[in-house]
Amino acid sequence: MIVPLIALVLSCGPKGNSYQIKGTVTDSLGTDPTAKVVLVHYNGVMEEAPVVEGKFSFTGEANDDICNANLLINDRPAGRGSAYSAPVILEKGVIKVDIGKESTVKGGKLNKAFTKYTDEISAVVLSFQEKLNGLGNEMGQEAAAEKAAELQEEANESIVKIAKKTFEANSDNAVGLTALLNIVSDLSLEELEDCLAKASDFITENESIKRIHTDKLAAAATEEGSMFVDFSGKTPDGKDVKLSDFVGKGKYALVDFWASWCGPCKMLSPVVDQIAEENPDIKVGKVDVDDQVELAMKYQIMSIPTLLVFKNGELANQSVGVIPKQAILNLVK
Repeated sequence: MIVPLIALVLSCGPKGNSYQIKGTVTDSLGTDPTAKVVLVHYNGVMEEAPVVEGKFSFTGEANDDICNANLLINDRPAGRGSAYSAPVILEKGVIKVDIGKESTVKGGKLNKAFTKYTDEISAVVLSFQEKLNGLGNEMGQEAAAEKAAELQEEANESIVKIAKKTFEANSDNAVGLTALLNIVSDLSLEELEDCLAKASDFITENESIKRIHTDKLAAAATEEGSMFVDFSGKTPDGKDVKLSDFVGKGKYALVDFWASWCGPCKMLSPVVDQIAEENPDIKVGKVDVDDQVELAMKYQIMSIPTLLVFKNGELANQSVGVIPKQAILNLVK
């Protein structure tokens, strides 16, 4: 009888690279005849399972993505916020999910790490809210606002610290990806690139991370004091020219981003030409945004005409729209 018993035990769990969610609805909603749980995958695909006597289950191929298991009653969410909802990482093995006003997930290394991370973040948020609520009216409105801002900054610093620690311990999985996404807007370009240097392709190839990295690169390129990105353009008399031909020589370079269909650009163009003729010490170039789409995106040219001013290879000033001749000259002083 021993061998069949072992075979029976082994047959109860998932096989191969599979996950099995064994779930329970922890209160009376689990007995509602319309109750069901919807598993929302990272890519938007949804699965649903009926809740029978408070129990539900899912099985599938493990992929380490973070999903959300949501309880529905009459096809409507059973609660608000995090109530009756549980984030689940579909890692290999059996995952136990209890859904209720406070949901829990147990099973697997990644789910354990993710629960630890969310619990630590929740503790910071709860502490912040308690301190905020504790601010007395006797402080006065201005003093209370200053203290609230101080508490907010402290909470943000704690959250960033927790997320960085979690990322470094999970730089090749969904836990690390989530931690990085939660703080990426607070990171400088240098900090983000330092994180990406430590990360696996699972994180570096994530579309959201790639887009944010690109945006930060573009923002850095357009900050005053940033080094130029070399490009080719035309002088006012139509000659080919590169920015590198005249930057880094102690002189100013004025670059006009324009398009042939742009009315305001046509208004500004003669003014730029006049400045080029009257000021040989100012090197002037023009960039057609239709011909240099990638360059316009790199410099975050969102509206034209846009003037960029470089000195010694660094972006020194910029202006958007039609402005008077003297205002342009003021940009290069």
